Amino acid sequence: MSEMTVSIHAVARMAQRAILPSDLDIILAFGSEVEGGILVRDKDVECAERALRNLLKRLQKVKGKRLVLSDGCLVTAYHASALPLPGDDETPYAVELPHIRCV
Repeated sequence: MSEMTVSIHAVARMAQRAILPSDLDIILAFGSEVEGGILVRDKDVECAERALRNLLKRLQKVKGKRLVLSDGCLVTAYHASALPLPGDDETPYAVELPHIRCV
């Protein structure tokens, strides 16, 4: 989450209403601007669901593809073999939620 100051009042209300600090990222990423804040509407959830389904389809399409990089330059790209690479049992990356806006 980007740097945001959270008031003592907001911390107390979030605790009372079961809104987790990690929920803030999701609300900010997918919610719609309304007067005085952000609201996650049904329309926002439907939009995010479509976008995530499309992202999963694209991810399936690139499964097994490999990019070879050197000093920040793409050298080549190809279909990698089905053999696992050392360290494949680990996930060496973090996934950030995309900012999705529907109108």
